[in-house]
Amino acid sequence: VLARFGGEEFVILLPHTNLEQARSFAERLRQGVEALYAQEQRALPCPLTVSFGITQIRSSEKDYKNAFRRADVALYSAKSNGRNRVEVATDDLQG
Repeated sequence: VLARFGGEEFVILLPHTNLEQARSFAERLRQGVEALYAQEQRALPCPLTVSFGITQIRSSEKDYKNAFRRADVALYSAKSNGRNRVEVATDDLQG
């Protein structure tokens, strides 16, 4: 499920997917978006990249707020570490 979440952010929900599968999916998507510029240089005015923050919704969570917060922290970590990358929320980001 893909949904817009804020101005420049989107959420992708991947039911029945563990963190490694989600990371792998995001990495393939990131590489595909990055390759668009090489394939379509005439159609795109500049390189296009994406960054991802990945987390897993815990069964103990009553709502999605903490999961969104963890994903957001991981996303901003990806951006501050150079962009065009995938960051998985680590234990210290799990909150």
